[in-house]
Amino acid sequence: MLEGKVAFGDLILARLVKAWLLLLLVNSQAFADSNTQQVSLKTIGTNTYYVDGRIEGSGDSSFLVDTGSGYSTISESTLVQLKQKGHAIYIKKLEGVLANGATMIVPVYRITSVVLADKCVVRDVEVAVFPAGTRQILGLSALSKLMPFTFNLNPPSLTLSNCTDNPIGADVVRKKAKISNANLASADSPV
Repeated sequence: MLEGKVAFGDLILARLVKAWLLLLLVNSQAFADSNTQQVSLKTIGTNTYYVDGRIEGSGDSSFLVDTGSGYSTISESTLVQLKQKGHAIYIKKLEGVLANGATMIVPVYRITSVVLADKCVVRDVEVAVFPAGTRQILGLSALSKLMPFTFNLNPPSLTLSNCTDNPIGADVVRKKAKISNANLASADSPV
């Protein structure tokens, strides 16, 4: 009789271990499916962090990582390049609140893609456009597409989920941008 109880206990333990291993396998597969990438950050001066990247249709750029910014931002000069190559679609005007508390009305565009550290492609990113000479910002409009993400301080890096490694669909966005920009040429597109 005692042997039956031990065997029954072993059976329960074996089932619990199998269930735990299955759960671990499912969770690790979901994590792997999210295409997680770790990208290095660099610091310049004080506690500001930058990630190297590339904007499709514009070229290489360094982005200030700002989790307090609702939108990623680009400069007017970058927008001009993107529009010339069909990589930007006008979305709307937005009243933004700057870090100093001042407000500014800026146009918002959807750009084809941003590539972070040659590892992580983010497509269809909404960006606010600021005057020429302002720094490009990687804000929540891009980072929210890469959730869950982790901001690591030591060493400085971002761990990003849901990355893609090629800009599939970029041609579709370009075609839409050309059609949309043609339709908006006579509209109130500010830039």
